[in-house]
Amino acid sequence: MLRRLGAALAGVLLFAVLATVINRIVLAAWPDYAAAFPSQDFTTEMLLARLATALASLFGAGYAAARVARGDRLAVVIAAGALLALGGAIHLTEPTWSTFPLWYHIAFIGMIAPCVLIGGTLRRTMGELSREHAA
Repeated sequence: MLRRLGAALAGVLLFAVLATVINRIVLAAWPDYAAAFPSQDFTTEMLLARLATALASLFGAGYAAARVARGDRLAVVIAAGALLALGGAIHLTEPTWSTFPLWYHIAFIGMIAPCVLIGGTLRRTMGELSREHAA
């Protein structure tokens, strides 16, 4: 049980780290994005870049949870649920709700659980491929 919860926590924490690091890279590489960041006045392209950042971070969260859990799928489900609860709480409340368009909230909240679960599945698939390659 502790491994399961630790794995889920590892996934949530990795999401935060990946999202922060990728966002810093985007800020450094895209001057217009950096200029829009303080006011959150993003163009559609910038919002899509934010969704891509979330996508990569969510895959990583699921992968990390699955890796730490050593194949315990429930750990990945717990991580997905925790991230969905956190993401929903942030996106469905002010000021975030009124800052971004509806489609952005729907896309972000809608991709949380599937992406985490896919990330966990990627870990299992990669582990199977690795075992096959070693044999």
